[in-house]
Amino acid sequence: MEVGDAGCYQMNYVTYWLQYSQPIPGIEIRFTCAHGPVQRSRGLEPSPTDTLDITEMNSAYEAGLRVKVESREPEWPFVDTLRTDLDLSEAARRAHVGEAIAAADSFRVEMFDALVLSTVDCILLNAARSGPPIRHLDLRVEGPERYARFERVYDIPAPPDSLREMRCY
Repeated sequence: MEVGDAGCYQMNYVTYWLQYSQPIPGIEIRFTCAHGPVQRSRGLEPSPTDTLDITEMNSAYEAGLRVKVESREPEWPFVDTLRTDLDLSEAARRAHVGEAIAAADSFRVEMFDALVLSTVDCILLNAARSGPPIRHLDLRVEGPERYARFERVYDIPAPPDSLREMRCY
């Protein structure tokens, strides 16, 4: 997730190459707030001679949001409910969200609201890609009371087979 040109958060898919001995339910969710370095061209019009910079492209990570997924053994054919905690505490402190709410600084609050909403959307999209599939996600939110509205059990719809498919070698 990155900040787009218009001051919006833009969600992008990132592919990770993982090797593990058995599937880990919700591992995809753990990457929602993970470090996400990406190579980018310095110029507006990329060319073969451009120098590439490594840039942090995950706005959730950069802001200090953290996600924790309960550890559990894979259940087949699906995981019924997976507990996930989204911790906004540090990010809210860094962004002075409490002070912005008290001062009615709507721009700063709206910017943080958009980041939290985009992160919750990413968590749900990543949950839909889990192998084994997750039927429900029990999301808990730590941080300002304003964001308690995201705390609930979400139904996770099955994604198209092309998105859920585990490609093994």
